[in-house]
Amino acid sequence: MHRIVTICALAILMLNGCAMARPSADPQRLVIVTVADGGAGGMPPRGYHKPGYPISDNAATALAGLERDYRLTPVDGWPIDLLDVYCAVMAVDPNSGVDETLARISADPRVRLAQPMQAFTVHGGYDDPYFNQQYGASSAQLLRMHQRATGHGVRVAVIDTGADRTHPDLQGRIGTARNFVASDSRFDSDIHGTAVAGIIAANANNGVGIVGLAPGADLLVLKACWQGAPDDIRATCNTFTLAKALTFAIDQRADIINMSLGGPNDPLLSLLIEVALARNIVVVAAQDAPDDFPADVAGVIAVRAADRNEPRPAADADHSVMDVAARDLLSTSPGGRYEYFSGSSMGAARVAGLSALLRQEGSSLSAAQMLHDLDQRLAALGARGAEPDTRLVTHAPGTTGSLTTPPADRPRAVSALRIEGS
Repeated sequence: MHRIVTICALAILMLNGCAMARPSADPQRLVIVTVADGGAGGMPPRGYHKPGYPISDNAATALAGLERDYRLTPVDGWPIDLLDVYCAVMAVDPNSGVDETLARISADPRVRLAQPMQAFTVHGGYDDPYFNQQYGASSAQLLRMHQRATGHGVRVAVIDTGADRTHPDLQGRIGTARNFVASDSRFDSDIHGTAVAGIIAANANNGVGIVGLAPGADLLVLKACWQGAPDDIRATCNTFTLAKALTFAIDQRADIINMSLGGPNDPLLSLLIEVALARNIVVVAAQDAPDDFPADVAGVIAVRAADRNEPRPAADADHSVMDVAARDLLSTSPGGRYEYFSGSSMGAARVAGLSALLRQEGSSLSAAQMLHDLDQRLAALGARGAEPDTRLVTHAPGTTGSLTTPPADRPRAVSALRIEGS
């Protein structure tokens, strides 16, 4: 008999007042099973006691047999007259594999449909007060992207300065923090890394501040660069500190490495980046000049800050340059604050965040497909080859954190961090 492929959860919505009780069994082990139901008299079998929910003798017999044959425990059930089936919720035995059991049940001739119990959420706008100012007319596009993925489970290594681990929009996002700069013990007060981390993965729906492009991602903040002064966003790195950070990121199986920095070609770092690429790690780097390293390494996604009047750079078969809007981007700043930042460093962070979404959706994407999808998502967010609108954002009363415009004498993040010697 032809199997019904309609998702049972949708059918529930069509029933007037017929709602399933919340089961106490492990939700990961619950399955939906439907069997033919002629609708003729009979009381529900054990476990399906719902007043006014009759079940046919044939359906009751089929369900009892399925319980016995596949070691299933009844949880709930109801008839779906529109589909002429009885829909049962069953728990798979703890000693049996859910996928294997579902495969066996699906092949049973008594069964019309067998599937996992799926979870759904109601989607609304984020409660982060600066979200709409961040993304403007593209806010709805990002919400739609986050319905599919938030970067959950994706490990993004931020090789940069330190970052403010106590910032309300970064708490819980930084799972690993390491300082590879022996001469600089500062970490939480570092500006550049805090801004990059916020663009990638600032918390969503925490009632404060902003929303990162991948608010579910796990950040590894690896300090390999040091600021020249406490209020100076500019910072310096060297081969040794970067090599230690890259090695750590690879050993920790990062999915994405963001390097919002640039400098001269470096043989040791080139070898490490090649190892990362060979292990299917996405490497993103900022680019301010055509020969900027590591952005010029084949396989690295190079990101430059977009200029409205410049044509988008073409990509060849081995290397790609992405032109990303990166002017006056709102992000996290040390001390629970928010500031505007600009430049290729922030553009690279945008690409790293979007890469985390794509990696969650499909880890087997080829490099070409990754670049194509990134380009499409940047376009959807209005972040490809055009500058975003500059908006005045005021501090939202009753929220944690504050928003400021950087002092006129503070150098803004117009350039990537520099590798020492460049």
